[in-house]
Amino acid sequence: MELGLADKPNAIWNLDDTSFSKDPSKTKIVGLKSRAVTRVIATPGRDNTTVLLGASAIGEKTPPLIVLKGKYVWDEWTSPDAFPDTTYAATKNGWMQNTYLKPSSKNLFCRRLAIKVQSYLFITATQPMWV
Repeated sequence: MELGLADKPNAIWNLDDTSFSKDPSKTKIVGLKSRAVTRVIATPGRDNTTVLLGASAIGEKTPPLIVLKGKYVWDEWTSPDAFPDTTYAATKNGWMQNTYLKPSSKNLFCRRLAIKVQSYLFITATQPMWV
């Protein structure tokens, strides 16, 4: 109520990222024998790819941001059949960095997001953020 968003579900967004290991040998099974189990990826993070997605309280979705390990994003790492407006980025270790969430003229993810959303509250795993 204090933020004035009670009647603006289109202004409330949740962003979340997840990391994928490219090494299938790092998959482990956690659970008791003869019971339902959960797969867990245990990796030192040296060769990860991170994907950031978002959704609004009314079900709208952000275009994905895919962060790959490397200095540059090579054309062969991307796909012409990707989800519309997918943004690719590269970091030293393939992990998400806060710079991708800060609005700037160089930040393609935030520029594409601004087309869909204008000055709204985003909630990430670490903190709320006005964009």
